[in-house]
Amino acid sequence: MSKENVKEKKSFDKSKIIIIVAPLIIIACIIFSVKTIMNSKNTKEEPFKIDDLDAVDNAELLKDIVTSNLKITDQSIINANGISTYYATLTNTKNSDYHINYLYAVFTIDGKKINSLVSYNTTLKANEERLINISFDRDISNTTKIEYKVTENEIE
Repeated sequence: MSKENVKEKKSFDKSKIIIIVAPLIIIACIIFSVKTIMNSKNTKEEPFKIDDLDAVDNAELLKDIVTSNLKITDQSIINANGISTYYATLTNTKNSDYHINYLYAVFTIDGKKINSLVSYNTTLKANEERLINISFDRDISNTTKIEYKVTENEIE
């Protein structure tokens, strides 16, 4: 065989491969596109459902308190789908800025204390209010006591 025949045979093999592979790639793309479109039409989004929404109604537990120049008001505990969320409003009762290094909420649940970091290295302006929320991966409706622990530095 001459060199020209070998070159001709190699170029023929390449073009033959391209002729076979190109349609296969196009068919695969079409099948993938059709399946994707069909799946997106068949997928119905379910609206988010909250099962067993329950608010803790314990006026003594959730009463307004004042501690370390903070007033804690509007406290509530909401349970939904096995997750509890505690909400409260913190207010700086001072007429000056109030710096909080660490603020913990301590929940007594079934006789055990659970500390939750509420705020870290925060400054509240004079009379500023701030909404807080703390989520728990369990039901805390049987909380018997909520306390706050604060470490602070006042800004003068």
